Amino acid sequence: MIRDALDRTTKDEVLKADICIIGAGAAGLSMAHNLIGSGKSVVVLESSRYNDCQIVTKEQTHRFEDPAVQPLYAGTMVNPSPGKNADEFFNRSRVRCYGGTTNGWKGSTRPLLADDFMRDIRWPPEVEKDLRRTFYQKAMSYCSIGAWEVANYDNDQKQYDLWINQAKSQLDVVPFKADADLQTAVVLTIGENFKEGRTDGAWDFQLRWGRDIELSNNVTIYRNANVRKLSLNKNMWNKIDQVEATTVTRDDYNRPVAGHDFYVEAKRYVLAASCIENTRLLLHSGFKTTTFETLGRYLMTHPRLTKAATFRMKEVPNPRIQAFYNNATTIWGRQDNYHPTIRAMLVPKSTTSQRENIGNFRAMMLFNSAAGTDGSVDLSWEQLPDSGNKIELGDTMDPIFGDPVAKVTLDLTEKDRKTRDVALRLVEQMLKSTGYGENFQVTKDAAVLSGEDAMGTTRIRQAGPYAGVVDSDCCVHDVNNLYIAGSSVFPTGGWAAPGLTIVALALRLSDYLKGLH
Repeated sequence: MIRDALDRTTKDEVLKADICIIGAGAAGLSMAHNLIGSGKSVVVLESSRYNDCQIVTKEQTHRFEDPAVQPLYAGTMVNPSPGKNADEFFNRSRVRCYGGTTNGWKGSTRPLLADDFMRDIRWPPEVEKDLRRTFYQKAMSYCSIGAWEVANYDNDQKQYDLWINQAKSQLDVVPFKADADLQTAVVLTIGENFKEGRTDGAWDFQLRWGRDIELSNNVTIYRNANVRKLSLNKNMWNKIDQVEATTVTRDDYNRPVAGHDFYVEAKRYVLAASCIENTRLLLHSGFKTTTFETLGRYLMTHPRLTKAATFRMKEVPNPRIQAFYNNATTIWGRQDNYHPTIRAMLVPKSTTSQRENIGNFRAMMLFNSAAGTDGSVDLSWEQLPDSGNKIELGDTMDPIFGDPVAKVTLDLTEKDRKTRDVALRLVEQMLKSTGYGENFQVTKDAAVLSGEDAMGTTRIRQAGPYAGVVDSDCCVHDVNNLYIAGSSVFPTGGWAAPGLTIVALALRLSDYLKGLH
């Protein structure tokens, strides 16, 4: 079922449920869909009232938003990326609408590598095992790319052959020597279909899965339900009593203003409102950094340089290599109108990352088709956890409710800069050893630290509230009925877009909640 909270709730009404999910993006909708028919009553609280269709441009990357509540995602930054501003970090990367950022993510998917789970701050082994054995494959189906084996993403010739045999076009890999520092990795993207002017509906989870949820008997989505606070029990601080939500209406001048408050009382609550909003809500609800030492800290993203370097083409790779690395190629992985696409990238071997003491990275190559012309390198890399990168409550208040917005401090550390520099050195060496390029020139562009892949700040650690915020079941330490879904629980981020791991963790959590009484 789906309802408008402005019309279907009353002032100070208390809704009751077994499970209350806060947020209807990739994590929230995956969980809600997985809980259909579970015997649990589920309430999903979604901020937006309408999904207004937007014209997609380079600057406006998402297809839907609710202009009335999108300003609630405003925030402040201590040091925005050069040439960027806080509005781009907060509003371009977070979408306050039904379906969340699946309305603009384009479905880039890949599991984390085994190395990504085993940094100095490692993921709990049972979480890694569950994701790789079961939930990544389930997440692939939710992301509409087909249920591939996780091993298909291993960087070896057997798996390259599998992808190449599935491809619509003829592909080939760069012929690395056995002792090379780099190797090929693949990324799948949800396919595109432009029938009747519509882009692939499988991108948008509210279009792909929302209808099933809306028709279910045990899950109810309330739109126009802006969660303001989580209420801790005054006598038992290890329990959430209820969540407070507020509707949005219009004043006489058609400006969005606060409507009425209502509440949800549930046995269990799941914060699935995005990395930044999960953290802001916890802080605004009174969760203290003196108790949860890492709350808000270790914020990460994927720094990116869309033109990190240029080079002069020398010996042009064969057309099959150009097709694999230059463009996304359709593969026959799904039995409907939308076939996923695949693209090859250059990544470091595990031994290389360990030897150089760097984070992971991916180099997206643009090989030109004629000798003497310029090619380029698009570089994105893993930002290693640093306690100085953080989310706090700012002094600025949002324009509708007057609640404090998020304040972000995010910058590159020396280790991050080292990863960038080593990555470009290794790419240059590859171009020389293969004969593909010469005259390698690193650009002076500054890396963009966008909010699109924000991770960390409520990270998963089994050791307790001083080491992390949630345990291996994604339950908040010492608060036995509050769980967190989304990239905020990531202790490390790898180089791949977090979407597939977000969905996999959400499915794992919803399976766990099914088994609780």
